[in-house]
Amino acid sequence: MKRSMVLRVLLFSVSNAPSTWDHVASHSVYLHGWSHGGAPRRVPPRDDKECERRRKTLDWQQGPSQRCPRCDEKPGAGVCPSPGSLVEFVKLFDRAVVICRGVACVRHKFGYWPGNLDLDVLDVDEFNKDLASRSHPWVARALGIFASSSTKSHWAKVTRHRVLSLLTHLSAVLASRARNHSNVLVLESDVRPVEKHALSAELVPEIGNLLRSRSWEILRPSGYYYDFSNYRFRKLKNRTCPVECLCRRWGNTSRVCVVAAGCKIKNTELYAVQRKAYPVFEKMQARALSRLAEINNVASLPNQSEADETILARFDKDAFPWIDLAIPTTFNSVLIVPQIVVQQTKQGDVKTPERFFKSY
Repeated sequence: MKRSMVLRVLLFSVSNAPSTWDHVASHSVYLHGWSHGGAPRRVPPRDDKECERRRKTLDWQQGPSQRCPRCDEKPGAGVCPSPGSLVEFVKLFDRAVVICRGVACVRHKFGYWPGNLDLDVLDVDEFNKDLASRSHPWVARALGIFASSSTKSHWAKVTRHRVLSLLTHLSAVLASRARNHSNVLVLESDVRPVEKHALSAELVPEIGNLLRSRSWEILRPSGYYYDFSNYRFRKLKNRTCPVECLCRRWGNTSRVCVVAAGCKIKNTELYAVQRKAYPVFEKMQARALSRLAEINNVASLPNQSEADETILARFDKDAFPWIDLAIPTTFNSVLIVPQIVVQQTKQGDVKTPERFFKSY
């Protein structure tokens, strides 16, 4: 049994019903007044003054509301800071796409960004559902897509995340290639603005001018600077930047610099891809889908019955690399430092670009 592995790019409006609710705890401010699986009512736009009051006077349990959402639909997240100048930054790009899941998509369509900001939404649940429909049932089960898997180990969980995250990000980028966009900005759903490092009103258009007038491949306004973590920074010789991470100023502002491929700056919370990099993403996708087709073919052999671990072991890192490592390894990166956003659950990562900023 052979199955076509041509993946459709699933960009859909969250005005349709979120696809999966069972992974969302009842704390979500977006579930109030909705039936599970029912279409959400329209959420009122964010009120910055009200949200600031709630952040200062209410605790993390009482603060979030539909008008003042969390950055991530998890207990303890509190009210998300205002997007501020991040809005104008997003507008610098031909298209912006948010990668999210189920109810986590809602704040990016309603209640957080201003109404004049047009974002595409790629719901991971819908993407995975399409992937499962084009995969052998055993492969879909091994990947944990809408099927019960007997493998609950940490290794299996990490492998699934590596594979599915790669395919999702590649599709998010290449949708813009198909639409002939000159660039695309990719955001993950739990993005949190770093208020103290927000771009000034003057710097946003300056960055826009640089992007239009200079050659670039990848822009990274967010990152986990591996060598500048608490543990590794103490071991850096003279606490200076490693040679492979030397960052050369890009333009007239000290906050923008370019680093050669090879510097280990992880994180895909927010990044932009320029048209000249699209062919590399296409090759990555073609290699992954070719390997996935091979894995499906093996699963389709007569009398073939394998454990999930055996199937997952075929998803090698050559064909399915970590996307947050593949990008800095493959491309020169234009960096904005210190970073302007951070992952909600990893706010301590902000310290790594702050140290990096002082070193270059």
